[in-house]
Amino acid sequence: MNIGIIITGHGNFATGIYSAVKLIIGPQESVESVDFSKEDTLTELSNNIDKAIADLNNTKKIFIMCDIFGGSPFNVAVRKKMDYKKIKIIYGVNLGFVIEFINRRNNNSLNSKSITEIEILAKDQMDFLNKK
Repeated sequence: MNIGIIITGHGNFATGIYSAVKLIIGPQESVESVDFSKEDTLTELSNNIDKAIADLNNTKKIFIMCDIFGGSPFNVAVRKKMDYKKIKIIYGVNLGFVIEFINRRNNNSLNSKSITEIEILAKDQMDFLNKK
């Protein structure tokens, strides 16, 4: 697999998203999840992300998908990007984004244009049903 994915976020965000991904489209190759629980230190988070990067060392690119901009998982990911040129960071991800990203990756149709399309799709999947 040319593209690896690390999902990370606060609490059980990462394992929760990946659990849902596996339920909907099945287990995936080259996908790691790294939670940041309230018991974890930043050093532990950093070490856990390093382990996930090492597990994906055979990929050409690694996309780290974070829950929110500016949070500890995002900030650690940014530091990792300085050490590893093959890392790209996406923040604010949701289940729809992750599933579509993986599907396009698996179909070899992932590029900068399709990532923008996935972002628009993910934003369009969120709405308020009872606006009135």
